[in-house]
Amino acid sequence: MDIYVILAIIALVELMIVIYMKPHLISPFHLGFYIAGVIACFGYCIVSHGHSLDIMLLGNGIYYVGGLTCCICMMVTVAEVCKVHLPKMVVAALASLELVILHFVFTVSKSTMYYKSVGIGSFLGMSYLIKQRGPYYILTPILIVGTNLISFFLIIMSMKNKKDVSFQTATKLLLMDVLSSLVFFLTRTLGLPIDVMGLAYVICMTLMLSVYARLDLYDMSYNLLTVNGQRDSEYGYVCFDKNCNFLGASAAIYSVVPEMKNQRIDRPLDRSRFVTSMPVEITDWAEDWIKGKEGTPESRQFSQNGSTWDASIREIRKNNYEGIMIEFHDDTRDMQRIAEIERAKETAVAARYDAEQANESKSAFLSVVSHEIRTPMNAVVGMTELLLRDSKSLTSKQIKYLKNIKNSGQALVMIVNDILDQSKIESGKMEIVKEAYEIRPMAADVKMIIENRIGSKPVHLMYEIDDEIPQYLIGDSLRIRQILINLLNNAVKFTEEGYIQLSIKCVDSDDDKKALKFTIKDSGQGIKTEDLKKLGQAFTQVDLKKNHNKEGTGLGLSISKNFIDLMGGKLEVDSEYGKGTEFFFTIWQEIASGIECTTGSGVSKQAWQDQEQFTAPGAKVLVVDDTEINLMIVEELLEPINMEVDLVDSGEKAIEEVQKKKYDIIFMDYMMPYMDGVETTEKIRALSRQYEDDGNAEMSEYLKSVPIVTLTGDNSDETKDRFLRAGIDDFTEKPVELRRLKKLLLKWLPAELTIAE
Repeated sequence: MDIYVILAIIALVELMIVIYMKPHLISPFHLGFYIAGVIACFGYCIVSHGHSLDIMLLGNGIYYVGGLTCCICMMVTVAEVCKVHLPKMVVAALASLELVILHFVFTVSKSTMYYKSVGIGSFLGMSYLIKQRGPYYILTPILIVGTNLISFFLIIMSMKNKKDVSFQTATKLLLMDVLSSLVFFLTRTLGLPIDVMGLAYVICMTLMLSVYARLDLYDMSYNLLTVNGQRDSEYGYVCFDKNCNFLGASAAIYSVVPEMKNQRIDRPLDRSRFVTSMPVEITDWAEDWIKGKEGTPESRQFSQNGSTWDASIREIRKNNYEGIMIEFHDDTRDMQRIAEIERAKETAVAARYDAEQANESKSAFLSVVSHEIRTPMNAVVGMTELLLRDSKSLTSKQIKYLKNIKNSGQALVMIVNDILDQSKIESGKMEIVKEAYEIRPMAADVKMIIENRIGSKPVHLMYEIDDEIPQYLIGDSLRIRQILINLLNNAVKFTEEGYIQLSIKCVDSDDDKKALKFTIKDSGQGIKTEDLKKLGQAFTQVDLKKNHNKEGTGLGLSISKNFIDLMGGKLEVDSEYGKGTEFFFTIWQEIASGIECTTGSGVSKQAWQDQEQFTAPGAKVLVVDDTEINLMIVEELLEPINMEVDLVDSGEKAIEEVQKKKYDIIFMDYMMPYMDGVETTEKIRALSRQYEDDGNAEMSEYLKSVPIVTLTGDNSDETKDRFLRAGIDDFTEKPVELRRLKKLLLKWLPAELTIAE
């Protein structure tokens, strides 16, 4: 018996051990590694005992089949142990190279490309082939050295990360790789008469068997558990095969049900050995799932020793093996935490409910107060404006008194606006609305308002806008306007003489946006250093002793600061007490493209555009208000525009009038008895659908599209949403002013009805 027969027997025994160890649970490449090793050894047995050249060449071909396949399978097996996924293209390329080599080996009698010549030799009673290598023989070293280099690289990389493979395992794998490379090198370079690669294969097979046995890679439960990478998880697992035989469990389950450790593998759970009912319930659930019993849940709960376990079941497929895994999670602590969270949530919900109720009550109160204040102020401011229009018959003292009344009324309305804005900010309902606007007309409008505030004070208002700033921008212009008015009002309030300067400069730019720096500077009384930290606090004024006679709630700066924060900027201040103050902030604004400036009633007109003198003699206007004095004020305010104005004092009469005459615009009061402005608008829009059903398309289109503008004392977001849903096109706050009425008319009247003067 020669050495190759002994090696073949050893290789066959190791193959039988692997088969006994459930090879269907392990990689086919691992099993192929042992089968190929056996084939290589038996192939060389045929060579060593051959008596003719043909038989020896056949044995040589079988030896090559086993040897080359063994190298490829060993490489893939090493990758699997190192937990590395080799690309399929690498394995396919090496397998293709093997087929090319085998083609040359099995056709050696017809070609001299692999062996130039072959003969028979004898050594120690064993036959061997005398081979003269051909040009394509280099392919074999390329394949063997290539697989060994890949294995070597994978082993070295895994040794750096000890979580992937232990040092002992890596050492065995490295020894396999080095041994096969060294033996191959010595066999080819020393010119040994017999090939000792078979010995290297058997040694490598033994080392690999040791690696797998040490890692429990032949244990079915291990292989099933490692499918999901959860072998060392704190969670518990129980595995069954498709016949509901127990395959193993993780340590977490063994610690709870220690009797399961003694349960035999490949057998159903022995129910009689378990004190608890949990394993019995697990088995019943597993059997129902495997048999496909209708209504079997994918997850359920188990109770064990005061603990609650959540379990879920899943199918496991590994190679040709099928089974199930039940995953457990100890939910006891989680359920305790959930109970605590639920209790805390109930407390928080109750507190939030109380806060929401209080906030809703506050919002409702502020809406009512806003309406109740604005409605009489509409009469005060409106009547004052009408008297000032006819100022030729008034004395200078009377004009002064009237202006004071108007300014005081507007100041009161501003206070109401500030309180409402602060309420929105505190409730988180304030939003920035981005729209296209013109910055220069807006700034001019602000300048005009501040000039009226300055009045007869010896204060010079300076106004500067950088030429680099585009005509049209996109942003919340109404909030920017409000910020500038608040800051400039403060400057007017605390500057008795000297100057106030508003400057807007472009300090940075991007492809489609500009960074604008707004600066409000004055020569007023300034702010003490210790008072700077109080700025921006709601309902707070600095230096109360000196400023006790200054009107205001202290909300303007707080609101402005919050608006600027919402726009992504920061309000900053630089002040020297007794010399003046400078407020400044920088915000980014997008550049509006594709907008052209239009005239008349073009849609690009803004709410702050320069007041134009115009008449609309052909326009028909309907004013709806339940208060006689409000009707009179609107009628008198519209008189210079020379429009045809009809007045009604209820929603019912408004509905009758719109069916008798086609109006170009309707001014509708919001709060009216019996039928408010929203209900009236909804009925008018509903009439449009009724006329459409009757076939009167012209009347239907008129009722659907006639502009309806609400005159309201309530400007809350909820009320605005009601306006939009009802079909109201626009709104203006009370007190009603001619300047705002003109802008609304220019916005909504057809261009052909307005005549510029």
